[in-house]
Parts: sequence; C-alpha cells; structure tokens
Amino acid sequence: MKLFKLEKINLKNKKIRKVKFLNLTILQYEKEERLQKNVIKIFPSNKTKINKERPFFYLKVNSYSFYTVKALQHWIDIIHYFNGDFVIICDKEELRRYILKNVEFYNENIKFVRSIKKPLTKMVQEIITGFWANAAYAHLTTFFHAQQIGIKSFWNIDADDTIIAAPPEEVAQLLQKAEQHAIENDISLFSYDMWRSRTRSKAWTFGVTYTRNINQLIDKFKTADRKWQKKYKDCDQALNIDWFCTYLKDNHSTKIETFYTENCYFLHMGDFIFDPVGKFISCFKNNAVNYPLLCTLYKNQDLGQIPIAKDSIFINSNISEESSVRFLNSMLVYDEKYPKLLAKLWRINIARYI
Repeated sequence: MKLFKLEKINLKNKKIRKVKFLNLTILQYEKEERLQKNVIKIFPSNKTKINKERPFFYLKVNSYSFYTVKALQHWIDIIHYFNGDFVIICDKEELRRYILKNVEFYNENIKFVRSIKKPLTKMVQEIITGFWANAAYAHLTTFFHAQQIGIKSFWNIDADDTIIAAPPEEVAQLLQKAEQHAIENDISLFSYDMWRSRTRSKAWTFGVTYTRNINQLIDKFKTADRKWQKKYKDCDQALNIDWFCTYLKDNHSTKIETFYTENCYFLHMGDFIFDPVGKFISCFKNNAVNYPLLCTLYKNQDLGQIPIAKDSIFINSNISEESSVRFLNSMLVYDEKYPKLLAKLWRINIARYI
C-alpha cells in the first residue's frame, strides 16, 4: 500500500491535483485556465454532502472500458440540467481514480460509495443464481443506502454502459416527465424499456430506473426465498435481481412498470458488431422498437424490429430523431482520437453533422 498518492480531478472550470497521505489530502493544487489563476491549499477540507432536497441519482459504474467515460460524462451532464445530486457506486479503486481523472464534474462534491456486501449476503443468495451476485449487491446498495440517509426516491442508473442519445437538457426533461408519471400513478419501479419489448414482455429490467416506495421494496427483498425462481428457471442462463423484480411485477405485489419515448436512440454499450442483440442501438418509432444495425447491416427484420410491449408506457418528449442523431455525431471520437493530419487524409469533418 502506497503511503503517498497523487489524485487528479477534472472539473468543468478547473483542474485539481491532490497529494494524499493514506486517505488524507495534505496538499491541493488548483489551476483555473479561464482565469489563469493557480491556488495551493494545505490540508484542504474535502467534505462532501448529500442534498436530499434535490432529485437524487445512484450511478453504478463497474466496467473499465473506452466507453465508460463517454457514458458517465453524459449522465453527469444530465444530472446538472436536472439540478440533481448523485452518488457513484464503484467497488474498484483504480476505476474510481480513472473516473476522477477523465470525467469533467461541475464541482468538487463528488461522492463515491462501495457496494454493501456482508449485511446483504443471505438476501442476495435467495434472489440470484450464478454469476449475478456483484450486480445484485450494487443494485441493493441503492435501496439500503437511500433508506439509511433518508432519501425517499431516486434514479438508479447503469451509468457505465447506457446512453440516452439526446442533448442532456432534453434527456433531463424526459426523465422529469417519467418521474411525474410514476408519482401520479404510484409506480414503485419505473424503468426505461431496454429489454421489456426486446424479450416480448417476459422480462422487466433495471438500467435507467426511477425508484419510489423504498421501504416497501426492501421488505420484499428481505422476505425473498428461492421458490420464486421455479417459474423463471428456463428463461435465462442465470437469474439476476431484475428477474426477481419481474416476479414481483407478475405477482402484482408492487407496481413495477416500463416506459419509452419515440425517435430517440438508446445505446447499451458493448460489442455492437458481434453481439448486436445483447449490446445494441435502438429507437422506438412506428409502433416498434427498431435496432438499426440488425435491420440494415444484418438484414434481419425478425430480430431488428420488435413490437412495443403492450404494458410499456409512452412518455412524450421534445426529443426529435434529428436531435438524437446530431447528439450521436457529437459523441464520435474522431477529434479526440485521430491527429489532424489523419483527419485531413480521411476527410473527417464532423462539424457538418452537429
């Protein structure tokens, strides 16, 4: 274990470098490029706080890949337009440092927590099978952490591999409308339709989920036993916490629903070419969820165009397909990855698309 560590943090308006002795910051250097101002602080206060009066987000981050920063940055920007607060659930120290170095935050109130493990072990054993334990711990942490600090509702986001492809202010407006619908209709879990339509109404899943009635849901998790798995054992290679919530939905023991919006592309990041079903780009329009790579590249209409699940709830938004495509173009890595000479050689001019 290193006694001294250098930690780099990027904010929108300045760069911060911290010298740490164990976990204590002994020196902090701040550089504000806009003001051309440098500040050095000795033993600075690094206290963070949770604002329970603002909309709250749990951002679950586990993957260490090239798209982690892209996805997480977009969620941080969305939360900014939402005027919300957040906690990042991350169990890997190196990944935490990577996030601080590469994601641009709006202020220093950056909060990380690790998944709650030991107190939840027996519960997780009753809920999941196979390799889904770590994901279950992360999901359950959102509920128990929120209960401990007195948060009544929150968004639970798979923040390292999901992107609602639209400008952050437009995504914030969409989520606000979904939140209002959940409140008005007393929905406990209200999740973006990543898999409901894809699985032809068999599965309910987390991903981008508004969460209410936390105490009621925790009671359901605490009383879980493996008998629930019998009905679903032939549905998947292993059963995760999403399947347990599917069981709760199917048994009407708590209100769990799914929502979608039209003309907005959604990305579940990963290998789009060799696993275009599990890792996908999708868009809801013309009464179907469309997967453009499957439809156009693979010419597979059966997998590439699925009817929208009858119980998936439409949430109107101001997002147009043109706006969504412009946003996708703005996320391309040309300017970041390729030198100017190569961009000139390949005639890359991303500015014309955004």
